[in-house]
Amino acid sequence: MIPYTLTRDRLAILAVIREAGCSICTGTCEHRKPGELHCHTIGQRIKISSAGVKRRLRELVQMGLLKRNRVERNDGKVMAQYKVSEKGLELLDEIW
Repeated sequence: MIPYTLTRDRLAILAVIREAGCSICTGTCEHRKPGELHCHTIGQRIKISSAGVKRRLRELVQMGLLKRNRVERNDGKVMAQYKVSEKGLELLDEIW
C-alpha cells in the first residue's frame, strides 16, 4: 500500500506533464536545455520548490500515475523521462 494521497499539487504536476508530453530530469540542473520541462519549470508554474517537485515525481511513479524511463538525448546525456501513465491519464480525464 502506498501512503500518498492525491493532493492538488500532485494533480497539477500530472496536468503540466500531460500538457507538455513529458518531463526530463538530467540529474543536475547545469545540463538543462531550453524547451525541456524540468522540475524548476514545473515548480515555478505551480508555486512549489523544485525539490518538492522531484519528491512528488517519485511519489507519482510509486502510485503508478507516472512512468519513468531512461532516455538518451542527442548530445549523449542519459536522463530520466517522466510521462503520464494510462492510469494517470484516466484519472485526469475523470477530474478535468
